[in-house]
Amino acid sequence: MMHALEQSNTVVWICLMISFFKMWYERKQAAMQAELNFLKGQIHPHFLFNTLNNLYAHTLSQSPKSPVIVLGLSDILRYMLYECKSELVPLKRDIEILQSYITLELSLIHI
Repeated sequence: MMHALEQSNTVVWICLMISFFKMWYERKQAAMQAELNFLKGQIHPHFLFNTLNNLYAHTLSQSPKSPVIVLGLSDILRYMLYECKSELVPLKRDIEILQSYITLELSLIHI
């Protein structure tokens, strides 16, 4: 009888340890996701306002780069709002966004 009780206690302790580890891991994942979302929220507005201010300056001087800036910004915002939220994003699409970003930044250099 005592041997069966000791074995059941061992099983209970193992189950409790597994349960606590699982809860710890899930909380750690949630904290990392919250931090990532916070960082994304910090970057997006800064990028958006800088780009809009530069676009404004280009439109004041009636720069032919204005349409390129609008299209580049539109492509990047579409990606940020809709595409990058999925679990998997094709590498090709990531490269296209990086190219759009570089093109956008290069077109903002000279007014």
